[in-house]
Amino acid sequence: MRLKIEAASSLTSIHIYECIKNSVFPFLALTYEWGTTCTHFAKVLEKQRDIEGAYTLYKCSCELFQMVLTDDESCVFVNEVFNRMPKVFDRLAAVKPSSSIIREYCDYFLVQFSNIAMRGTIKDLSLRPLVSMVLSENRHIRESSPIDVVRHLASYFDTPIANEARQQLDYLESMLQRTAEKETKLEQLLTPQARKRLDESGLSKEEIYNNIEVIIGLLSWKTPPCRVSFDPIPSDQPRSITWITDQNPTKAFSERYKLFHDEYSHGAVYLAKRRSDRTLVAIKVLKNFDKYKEYIHREVDLLASYQHENLAQLLDVYHWKDKKHNEVWVCFPLLISLS
Repeated sequence: MRLKIEAASSLTSIHIYECIKNSVFPFLALTYEWGTTCTHFAKVLEKQRDIEGAYTLYKCSCELFQMVLTDDESCVFVNEVFNRMPKVFDRLAAVKPSSSIIREYCDYFLVQFSNIAMRGTIKDLSLRPLVSMVLSENRHIRESSPIDVVRHLASYFDTPIANEARQQLDYLESMLQRTAEKETKLEQLLTPQARKRLDESGLSKEEIYNNIEVIIGLLSWKTPPCRVSFDPIPSDQPRSITWITDQNPTKAFSERYKLFHDEYSHGAVYLAKRRSDRTLVAIKVLKNFDKYKEYIHREVDLLASYQHENLAQLLDVYHWKDKKHNEVWVCFPLLISLS
């Protein structure tokens, strides 16, 4: 299957056209089916990340569909081609967004669509292909001005598709206006670096525009400055703790209530009041001091070293050692959430 697809991707619309001319099968039917087949194979190659192969087959599909639009005077396959081509444009743009050949295909498509819509030769012709092009995320598709065709149909003709154009025009104009305003907002409020991050995020235009305030807020957010009160020391160089108070901490606190048990440190967290100033505090009790001495020293030293308005400041540290106890009490002011 892979070999067949790779062989198909090496073909061009000219090769296929020559095969079709020499075939005994109906020319237009075969051209249309080959165009559809090229699209299917291109999608497979796209999933396999063969970008060049997919791009070649999508182009081939567009050119074969153009042949149908040019030669199908009885309009047997034209409506199907009109419905399929904008989808191929989108895939072509997804594979190579910067390719300017998309604009050429779109221009040809819009000329053919406008001519057939004005003649009224297809009664069930739908405006959906134009709507999808107007709202496309690719600038080459939008800049081919499908909205101008909608305006032209809505203003000068009295056919079913012209009536549909009049019904859709206000909606499309408002969408274009909103899109222009939001694009301007993104350009004004985002730095080039933030815009690059947004382009690389994989979000669709619809997702960006529907959540534009949140996205701008996230991409414009800056980490508040945090002052470190000491020069960090590598983790393999232990720091000595010299200011731990060696005394029974139960005399310093009253009204202790156990909040939860910390299985990792074999300790617990308590709510209490500091006797000296009646401050509500949270106390983390770290047991088995001799066993976890180095870990406890590192944790206490780290907690004492950082000073920032958004971090709880370390108040007291006690080492309680007697016949029954060998533990460290780490004391913080109690923080009460208002949410």
